[in-house]
Formats: sequence, structure tokens, C-alpha cells
Amino acid sequence: MQTTDGATPDLDALVAAYSALQRQNVRITTMAAEHFSIGPTDLRALMYAAWNVHLTPKQLADSLELTTGATTSLIDRVDRAGLLERRPHPTDRRSVTLELTDLGREAVDFVTQTYRAAFVDALPASDHVAIARALRLIAGSLETILTTAPGDVRAEGEGS
Repeated sequence: MQTTDGATPDLDALVAAYSALQRQNVRITTMAAEHFSIGPTDLRALMYAAWNVHLTPKQLADSLELTTGATTSLIDRVDRAGLLERRPHPTDRRSVTLELTDLGREAVDFVTQTYRAAFVDALPASDHVAIARALRLIAGSLETILTTAPGDVRAEGEGS
């Protein structure tokens, strides 16, 4: 049975499962961040840096949806912690790139290996490609919804 808002028991089960996954992600992120004596947003920055070569501070700010000032503070913190370092940009002498140090890679590897273990434990290998595709499609759909929604959905949800 479908309701007027499009909800069905199957869709509600998907949303509940996704919510459960998000809760576990928060737990893993918090645990890893505490282990490396950084904040969860700092760890998100390291994760993003791991997947993006020649990452600039501006790109990091955009991906984390932070101001440039907040991003500079974040970069300073993880740099002081020995997890990330600024390097000269290879093609723009006015810019820098952000690169993981060995310790930063260790933090990223901790999270990545935790997820790999969970995927191997929970899913048959034959499903990995299809599930990765489904997750990318859902991420793309959410991105579309957020960028085409009237008004600023993020601003409306703040403080709630």
C-alpha cells in the first residue's frame, strides 16, 4: 500500500536501514576520530583528501560545506596533529594542495578497513559492484534533490 507521500512499507524499511547505517557510521567516525585525537569533521576531511588528488583548501571547504575560515582552522589542526600537510600546488604557484601524511593515511585506513570488513561480512562478493552502483545512484539522487530544492534546504534545517 502506498500513501499520498509515496511511502510504502518497503521504502520505509529502506529509510530505516539507511538510518541504522548512518548511526553506525557516526559511531565508527567518532571512535576513529577519538583514537587519533581529532574531531569527526577533521576525519571527514582526511577521508575526502584520501580520495582526491591535488585537493585544494577551497575544494575541501566546498565538500565539507564549511567557510574558508573554518576550513583554515581545520587544516591547521590536522596539520599540527601530523595527519595532513600543505604542499605547493603543481600548476598554480598561488595555491597549495593537501596531502595525507603516513599517520593521516593510517587514520583513513582504519575507517576504510572497518568498512571493508563489514562489507565482506554482510554481503556476498557477487553483490559488491551492484551495491556500490546503487549507493552512487542514491548519492547522486540526493545531490540532485538538494541542489534543485526551492530555497536552501540546509539553512531551513539548521537549529531544528
